[in-house]
Amino acid sequence: MVWAVIVALPLLSVAAEEKAPGPKDPVSPSADFRGKVESGGSWVRAALVTAQGGRIEGELLLPFATLELGVPADGTAKKRPVPLAEIASIEFTRWRGQRRQKNEYAFYPSLIRVTLADKTALETGAGIRVLHKLRLRTGERSRTLYSYFFDYREKDAWKNSGEKDMAYPEKNPHGETVIKIELVHSSETSPLDAIIKLLSK
Repeated sequence: MVWAVIVALPLLSVAAEEKAPGPKDPVSPSADFRGKVESGGSWVRAALVTAQGGRIEGELLLPFATLELGVPADGTAKKRPVPLAEIASIEFTRWRGQRRQKNEYAFYPSLIRVTLADKTALETGAGIRVLHKLRLRTGERSRTLYSYFFDYREKDAWKNSGEKDMAYPEKNPHGETVIKIELVHSSETSPLDAIIKLLSK
């Protein structure tokens, strides 16, 4: 009987260690420096601009070669395929809140302006999920930034801003939210940049 108890104790200890951790509270999206890079997609030179005015340059991982835009035409939204090579910038100009819990809201881009290389501007009200989470590589480091954000109602006001107007976050995102993606295509790269990139390999 004593031996049975002695053998059982280590087994109970192992079982306790293997118990899965409980769920954690959601964290508001922000810059992430964990260095994880997803496979697939193309790395494109880009600059990400945040709502607080920050500008981060590097290589952006994009999982598409053509962006399908729902562009208004003749009173309806028609899909227009836009090749990545023709896009100069993508700007998020408005967000729509989705209630997640009692006082928690997630705000996703609801109005997007895509400017082409020939200066043509296209606006779409359709969400583009592949642009919600953005992977940017700068040198040997990789970070994740977001075009959506969380906000919370506390004492009849928004936690991020202190404003009471329910619609306020729709045009005033959290400071670390990406509001614009500027793409730099290879044809726009200066000879000096090309030489520096070649020597850095």
